[in-house]
Amino acid sequence: MFTGSFRHWTARYVLDRLRVGIYQRANPDAPWLCRDAIKALESWLKSTDEGLEWGSGRSTLWFAARVAHLITIEHDAEWAEIVRGKLRGCGLSDRVDLKVLQDGRDEKPDSRYVSVVQDIAPNTLDFCLVDGVSRDHCALACLTKLKVGGVLVVDNANWYIPRDPKSRAPKSRGPKDGFSSPQWKEFGRITGDWRCIWTTNGVWDTALWIKGGL
Repeated sequence: MFTGSFRHWTARYVLDRLRVGIYQRANPDAPWLCRDAIKALESWLKSTDEGLEWGSGRSTLWFAARVAHLITIEHDAEWAEIVRGKLRGCGLSDRVDLKVLQDGRDEKPDSRYVSVVQDIAPNTLDFCLVDGVSRDHCALACLTKLKVGGVLVVDNANWYIPRDPKSRAPKSRGPKDGFSSPQWKEFGRITGDWRCIWTTNGVWDTALWIKGGL
């Protein structure tokens, strides 16, 4: 028997889902991120930028069409081959280094999926997207790799990081809920003085942090 809860299926949520569906049908090449986050990235990204993403897909092609180089890390080998084919079809393969590291499912900080970031020099990335597995470990691992002024994007941030006021999107965390893991709590401590742009479409949230410093 299905025991899932439908309590979040309010009239507002149904309307939010409808709006998300309309936007996605009208923008079939856009990443699966909140629309306002996509708009912000469109205004920030430059053709000389270099970035990293955990979790390949539509975002891989979208970034590759706009920047100089992208490293994308994927745990699903079959899905990675589909993405490779799409990159070849768009003539974007030479801009993307797609790495398949299946141990990401282990959700461990020392997995190859997470620790591959150690091969990247500190303060060299213009942006990073965390949208795959083991997100808390990945988010922590990439912080030192971003340049000052670099952008970190975390999709579904409302599932992991408390927000005041609490987002209307389902499974969101408020101040009383706290962080979803010790790693996310440490992430919150480190990025506490970074500029944060938190976006929502009512179905999920995408948050962006701009790295501060001198």
